[in-house]
Amino acid sequence: MSDIKLISPSGNYQLELVYAGEVHFGPPYFSIVAKGFSLDPNLSPVTEEILWSPNEKYLCLVVIRSSGQELVSELNLVSVSTGTGTVIERRKGQITVNSVNDNGEVEYVVRLSGNKVVKRA
Repeated sequence: MSDIKLISPSGNYQLELVYAGEVHFGPPYFSIVAKGFSLDPNLSPVTEEILWSPNEKYLCLVVIRSSGQELVSELNLVSVSTGTGTVIERRKGQITVNSVNDNGEVEYVVRLSGNKVVKRA
């Protein structure tokens, strides 16, 4: 797996995802470097599940956390102006980001008992 560069819709901001490993039977994860804005260093490592809002005020990303021997996915909505994230959902298993709008409203998918559930926050 190689490193990934993600560019915001206007091209004003960039994220560099540096490959760090893979979750056992799960997605790859990356350390993250922001260019054009500052980002809380605690928002790492992340999966590839990253989306910008169209107006670039918000960035939605999934951080991988370790809880004992279990890995936990943490969906964060990041304010680009402050670089800080707000946790939307924290759970075992994968979270897939579908969209984030200009108001910071997020649509995402989680798996509950083998079923896909679409959530909005």
